[in-house]
Amino acid sequence: MPGNTVAQIISDLTQVIIKMLGRPAVQYQLLVIGLILVLAWIPSYLIDRWLRSRFPEHETEPTEPEPEEEEEALLEEEPVEPPPVPWQERVTAWLLSEVRVLSYPIGTLIMAYSCRSLFESWHWPAGLLSELIVLSWAFFIYRLILGILYETLDRQRVHYYRLRLLAPAFILLIILRIFALLTELSVLAEAHLFSNDENGLTLGVVVFVVVGFYFWLIFTQALQDIIQGIVTWRGQTDIGSFQASLIIMRYVLIGVGLLIVFQTLQLDTTTIAAITGGLSIGAGFALQDVLKNFVGGLILLFDGTIRPGDWVEISGSEGEIEKMSIRATTIRRLDNIRIIVPNQEWLVSQVTTYTHTGRRTMAKLNVGVSYNSNVQQVKQLLSDTLKRHPEILPEPEPFAVLLEFGDSSLNFFTGGWVAEATARIRVTNEIREMVWDAFAEHGIEIPFPQRDLHIRGGVVATPSENDYRHTNDQPK
Repeated sequence: MPGNTVAQIISDLTQVIIKMLGRPAVQYQLLVIGLILVLAWIPSYLIDRWLRSRFPEHETEPTEPEPEEEEEALLEEEPVEPPPVPWQERVTAWLLSEVRVLSYPIGTLIMAYSCRSLFESWHWPAGLLSELIVLSWAFFIYRLILGILYETLDRQRVHYYRLRLLAPAFILLIILRIFALLTELSVLAEAHLFSNDENGLTLGVVVFVVVGFYFWLIFTQALQDIIQGIVTWRGQTDIGSFQASLIIMRYVLIGVGLLIVFQTLQLDTTTIAAITGGLSIGAGFALQDVLKNFVGGLILLFDGTIRPGDWVEISGSEGEIEKMSIRATTIRRLDNIRIIVPNQEWLVSQVTTYTHTGRRTMAKLNVGVSYNSNVQQVKQLLSDTLKRHPEILPEPEPFAVLLEFGDSSLNFFTGGWVAEATARIRVTNEIREMVWDAFAEHGIEIPFPQRDLHIRGGVVATPSENDYRHTNDQPK
């Protein structure tokens, strides 16, 4: 009845379940459902194994690239565009994907329909089998959508939303259908948590708040990805600033969701102030770092000093800013290692950014030559070597200067501009190799430290047996 507490509802549901499980008709149906699920899985598993061995190039699940492969791709001179895939291969890949993901729900549907027809011909109850058919159709649609998404969108993102959106939604549907068999959902939703007070908090409100806020968080993430994908597809130049704006927009929407949660839970401003006031005492001591990171994240997002896509260096780690959040910022290094930097570190540490005002940066090199070398020849050779590199911009013109007189070498500094900051390390390495070849061709020596040993007296003294009298070591 409406107005019952959750404890009373649970007690009633327990009695209903015990009575249902004691009925032979229910037992037969549950046994048949279990057999259907197992027997439908076996051919689906065999089909999946055969397709994976026969067509290994058409994988439904996303796979992470090996670090070595991704590092080699980053160090390539120019990205190689994949060849266009013929439409016949695309259709074949889609059909194989659909067969792989739909074989299990199709097998379940065939067996469920057959068993229900058999039960009805024997005039046996078949309500649970009908529910299995409904859920199997829902599972069929779920897998169909999943297969289409895997073949049309980025598989990593599809995998992300499969685990956080599609799968939870399907599980929620199963739970609702099960409870609908046991009791009326309206009665369950109106059950009070603690008392029969009509103004008390009900189970339906709590479930709505928890589930609704969870899906609201996923919606804000999906909205951010969709808008970012559209802007990237249209070739937006300053994508970093736009990503920062999207992050701010997402957290504003999350704040709106929290306000709706407070309103749904009937928390007035006085209650919220009391809760936050009580928490602030503990937060001031136990959550200092969390609050610092939170405030630091807000400052970074609104200040715009760093943005997603920027190439930065902080605390000895250099890489591209991959993700910014309220708590921390993720840096992706050239070797595909992710560095998680707390936001407060950006406010108190020295940060080197190569892309704050643009993507262009300098590839520079320090090199020392012998004192016997011609200074003007070395400068001209360094400048010409940089000009020969295809990724060094002609303007501003590459240069070379005599930096200092070292202990054993003339030290030069040379540099040239590249259009993309992420290519700086690779271009610098290639220039270093080109300079080595140019110096070898023109007979320019790169000195290295050496040490001369001068022995006075002309004879080196050797230890005698008396030198070992007070030691355990004996001459060999």
